[in-house]
Amino acid sequence: MIGSFFGPHPSHDAVEFVVFPKRNSINSIYEEVDVTPRRREFEYEIEFETEDLKTSLDSSVTLYLYRKHCNIKQELISLIFNLIFTPRKPFRAHITLKVECITDGIWKFPITLIATEPEVEDIIDIQGIGLLKTSVTEFRLTSQTRYYEPFTAYFLPGGDRDFFVKPHRGELPPFYTKGILIIVGFKPRMYSKKYRATLVIQTDEIYWLYEINGLPPSPKSLEHIKAKIDTNNKTYDSMPPIRQNFIRENAKLRSTGVSSTIKGIQPGSMLMSKASVAIGHADAYDLDLYLLPFCSLRLTLPQGPLGI
Repeated sequence: MIGSFFGPHPSHDAVEFVVFPKRNSINSIYEEVDVTPRRREFEYEIEFETEDLKTSLDSSVTLYLYRKHCNIKQELISLIFNLIFTPRKPFRAHITLKVECITDGIWKFPITLIATEPEVEDIIDIQGIGLLKTSVTEFRLTSQTRYYEPFTAYFLPGGDRDFFVKPHRGELPPFYTKGILIIVGFKPRMYSKKYRATLVIQTDEIYWLYEINGLPPSPKSLEHIKAKIDTNNKTYDSMPPIRQNFIRENAKLRSTGVSSTIKGIQPGSMLMSKASVAIGHADAYDLDLYLLPFCSLRLTLPQGPLGI
């Protein structure tokens, strides 16, 4: 704090000063004092924007003087405070540090308090039992005091909606009791997905976070599971095997389609015509008749002229 505190030739009493917290935030301690004190006296306090904010932060904010110092040449008085902030739930608020001296004035220093999300208290994994089937886990919870405290339970936005919590609100019993039963359920609607959510259990003084994970069902062995559909054909299994002579069946084919892989004899595909053929005298004649592309017949004819 800078001001005209000491003057060019200050006395010993003018240099000394005391600092103490304000005893009454409504009425100043100087209202009943008729004379100005010899030593400078500074009072300090925290001002809140509303009475409700003061009630909620009164147990979370503590202020005390750590050190004081003065510089006569620069007419400077330094007050160093320690502010202890122990929030129990996330919020943002504005407060003011007020320092008052009856002889020199009032100084105000604005302070912004920001409480972020705390770390999770625990990680809860819920094993699924099947699609559209509900699996639950349970745990008990008590308050941190000797009294019953109202609470609310809900999930933070952004998580999967396949979880639920019961009850949504109620009262936490004192810490020396068994506690209230909290039920968290999981009902998946599709496979191959990671289910996550953040559960919040909040009172006026406490703010708990729980990380909830939905796990897929455990795989089951199919070794001793009986089939639901009988795939055995007893009538077909009891029939005797029938042998087929594919060569004989193919030899009977006269013609097939163009796109068929089995080609029969097409008209005009004979290698020899039906016209008569005169063959000279020889001991024997060999004649090859190609009946099918994949089947041939070789004939040995006796000596003499042959007419076909």
